Amino acid sequence: TVTKMAIDREMFKPRGVNEVERVKQKYGLGEKYILFVGTRDLRKNVSGLIRAFSAIKKQVPHELVVAGKPALKDDQVKITAAENKAGKRVKFLDFVEGADLPGLYSGAELFAWPSIYEGWGFPPQEAMACGTPVIVSDGGSLPEVVGEAGVVVKFDEEEVAMREVDEGFESKLSQAMLNMLSNDEERRRLRVMGLERVKEFNWEAVARDTIKVYKKII
Repeated sequence: TVTKMAIDREMFKPRGVNEVERVKQKYGLGEKYILFVGTRDLRKNVSGLIRAFSAIKKQVPHELVVAGKPALKDDQVKITAAENKAGKRVKFLDFVEGADLPGLYSGAELFAWPSIYEGWGFPPQEAMACGTPVIVSDGGSLPEVVGEAGVVVKFDEEEVAMREVDEGFESKLSQAMLNMLSNDEERRRLRVMGLERVKEFNWEAVARDTIKVYKKII
């Protein structure tokens, strides 16, 4: 039984210029950035995101902001950034206070989440709730999370299963990011659609669906 999850929409909502600027100053961020939020483990495919960003970094003025702790002592993600000579354009925030997340989302021109697999995926929901355009992979439930309100980039199934570098996916991700960053109208359209999309998910519905499962079992 699938129970669609929800987020706290009282917390995650678009923030104003003052809040966005406060967060940017606190974490030393530039004016324009692409955002990723999540633990830097293999399943999140942050290395793939960095390689995709590196392919377009000369065409855009943005930073790539990676917010979340490394999963392992040997942080392959930072190695990937160095190998792709993207170190100065990739900002690693190992920890972000919960109260700062809405401002961090709201300030991003694009939220990218190329995860290999997700059982659900709260950060894309949080980003949409803050009015940020979203690009995700088709890993697990992510297409169901964003629906038509986000851009979905598809993996090659065999390479995903093997967890190897998927150059085709990364090329498509690069192009999707470049297309969105160069199209103000598309970002506005996805912003509106994302804000509407998250209204479909709420904790009352989660509770009702869960109770139905309990009753069925009983």
